[in-house]
Amino acid sequence: KSSNAKTEDISLPLLKFEHAEEVLLELANRGVVDETKKINELSEHLKYIIKLLGVVGRFLEAMIFQMSVIGSAVANKEVAFGNTFYQSGLRYFLQECQYQPKHCQELLKRTKQHINEKYQRYFDHFTSKDNLEIIPFLVAYTLFGWPVDRTDTIGINKKRKIEELEKEELIFLDGNGNKRLKLPFLTLHEIYSHRNLDALPPIRVLESLDNAISPDQNERLTISVLVFRLWAIYQKSIANGATDPCSCLLSQLVPLRYNQKDMSLKFLPVFTVRSTDKQINEKNWNEFVKNINHSIPECIAYHNLQNAKFADSFLLTEPLILIQDKQQVISRKKVIDGRSPSMLEKGLRNDKTYKENEILITEEEKKDVFGDLLALRTLHCIE
Repeated sequence: KSSNAKTEDISLPLLKFEHAEEVLLELANRGVVDETKKINELSEHLKYIIKLLGVVGRFLEAMIFQMSVIGSAVANKEVAFGNTFYQSGLRYFLQECQYQPKHCQELLKRTKQHINEKYQRYFDHFTSKDNLEIIPFLVAYTLFGWPVDRTDTIGINKKRKIEELEKEELIFLDGNGNKRLKLPFLTLHEIYSHRNLDALPPIRVLESLDNAISPDQNERLTISVLVFRLWAIYQKSIANGATDPCSCLLSQLVPLRYNQKDMSLKFLPVFTVRSTDKQINEKNWNEFVKNINHSIPECIAYHNLQNAKFADSFLLTEPLILIQDKQQVISRKKVIDGRSPSMLEKGLRNDKTYKENEILITEEEKKDVFGDLLALRTLHCIE
């Protein structure tokens, strides 16, 4: 049962995923002698939620408590949820509820609410005067897996040392050589909601835990992640004293094909994404670009209106980048003009058949662009 200890006295250590799974199954099977009645597996939905929680011990405790509450309510056909832990409720959830998306969605919702209330001081620490500026840096370094050292500093005006943040238990470090920041997705989601709206573009997947990212929304997610990645590259360049922070290599933004020539990208520091006023197609594309070039720049990217027979989104760098998302047939079979979309797999086309200015990001390479957490969120969403 969850303790009533004060928030400031609670440590939030990380566990290995396999250890979290062992703890959960051991608690559910405690006192069960008959081997045939023991629960031995977790559903993909439940594994996904554990990974979103970052395998933080206290977050896992909150999730287990809510599993018991939901399991008890469903087993007894009660509309209202209780506030007492019962092992029988936990076992029922694992036996029946964990395989149903609606119950897992409710678990994620209630766990998030429980954690926000119980550990609000933990989240408030991120938004203190000294730490507010570094929130987007923590998000970027965590999402994209950029290596850090304990002696490194992050931030522009309010710089903070990595080792100080680790001592305050705001962040976790993973790895022996090149260390990487580790923050639970749920923590990223919570602290990201306090971002400076004028300074940081939205990341669609971080703005909602209640709504899954469907295949129809992939193009909006892709452009928002690329714009945020470009923003983070820009901020890193400023922090490192770069002479031209408004430029980067294409390989910093997306993975290149084998032997593909790298190139320099130039961009304006207006990191927002907007929808086009009308569908952009091959016929009106040049006019669209011309109108943008003759106006005061207000954003760096656009996502096209749905069902346009053209690129899904555009990144207004120099040179321009047009993005076309392809959903997998196994996700959702969608027929357009009587044809199904192709499944993009590694080795689908020989590298030599691609043009010099074409880049293909397969599912295997998705983590290189989105990072582990966002790739997980899009591949294993609860619908």
